[in-house]
Amino acid sequence: MRPFALAETLSFGKSLLPMKPFYLIPPLIALTASVAYLGFQQNRIKDLEVKMRVLSERVTLYEAIPEAERVGLDGGQGEDPLMTFFLENGDFDWAALGNELEKQRRGEMPTNIRAFFEVQKKLLEMSGPEIEEALDDIAKLDLSKAIRGQLESSLLSIFGEKDPARALAYFEGLLSDPGGMNGWHLTRAFERWLEVDQAAAAAWFKSRSRAGKFETKALDPTKSLKARFESRLLGHLMREDLEGARTWLDKLTPVEQRRVIMSASLEGGLSEGHLELIREIFTEEEERYGVLAEAFGQQSYREGLPNFAEQISGVALEPAEKEAITVKVVQNFARPWERNAGELAQVYSWAAREVPGREGELTGVAFAHFGGHRNRDFSETLREVMKVAEETEDNSIIEFFARELEDPDRHFEELKDADLRARFIDMIGEPKLGPDQ
Repeated sequence: MRPFALAETLSFGKSLLPMKPFYLIPPLIALTASVAYLGFQQNRIKDLEVKMRVLSERVTLYEAIPEAERVGLDGGQGEDPLMTFFLENGDFDWAALGNELEKQRRGEMPTNIRAFFEVQKKLLEMSGPEIEEALDDIAKLDLSKAIRGQLESSLLSIFGEKDPARALAYFEGLLSDPGGMNGWHLTRAFERWLEVDQAAAAAWFKSRSRAGKFETKALDPTKSLKARFESRLLGHLMREDLEGARTWLDKLTPVEQRRVIMSASLEGGLSEGHLELIREIFTEEEERYGVLAEAFGQQSYREGLPNFAEQISGVALEPAEKEAITVKVVQNFARPWERNAGELAQVYSWAAREVPGREGELTGVAFAHFGGHRNRDFSETLREVMKVAEETEDNSIIEFFARELEDPDRHFEELKDADLRARFIDMIGEPKLGPDQ
């Protein structure tokens, strides 16, 4: 088996860790990085086959490390790595595994790396009934709330993929208030059930709703599991059964219709069915543009700048609709906390490909939005936007940056460098500061 590239195995949509392929990194460093990654992300990889391949390749990578370099990584020479997490009768030592998972949550390395990978593989091989039996066993143990939660969350993520109907039935008591990652896993289980058997999943949702199983004391019921499940159901219907989606929406109040369809659009992307229903329900142009813009904007926030030709293939957008979407895309691209100002330069080449003629405008908008909403060092933001304008010889970047920047006086106060202050005044004009400034 050849060494693997992270982008090939740990992504759904795009790589979550922008690293070099592991075969270009010393094995021990690569393995350590992958342990940390899997310890945090293991429950978010949706495709179980991909996850199994990832773990198998981690073991191969481990075995490629010279024995002298494994010191401290294998729990002691000659020890069977799996015995770390198993009892003498062959059952899982759930307390030991729970402690290990809790260590991973805190960012610590496993005591035995190979055992960590091997036990993950065995968990993924469990069937739905086996997982249910394991959960029953865990419930009987004297474990801390944190460790019990780690075990249940890890098993629920697998349970929901393998047997979503059974998983949702088992965890029915959590439908009103799942807490932690369990809400995410239950939502994913419902999505999986919709993919496998839409009619059964929809019928179950209706029956559980009528029985009051989703009733919550949360201050914002729009964030309840019922709201999340309903948005996933409608999103699925909009892609697969447009008339079914209409029938579902007809039973809701106008306010509920708007909430659910907006939520479904944010989660499920944009299809021709989405667009048709959005146009029917959001009759006011500005409101409709806003919904469409948010749908695409959320995608760019999570996944980066989109390829419009792929994402809106077969979807006939009006010019004003595409205009609203385009602006929202670059704004949301600038919003993630981990983004740095230098990354915004790529907006220029993206706009040249996707919306030619608007490169300067959209790049300026992206920098202005970043400066106003995610800026940690406005001096760096200012330097970067001037650098991009100089490199592209496009002064419209500066013009749009100055026009769109919110609260320029506050940003001016943050500038300590005299040259930057002078450049800022050239761009935006004299600040309107108080008399003590």
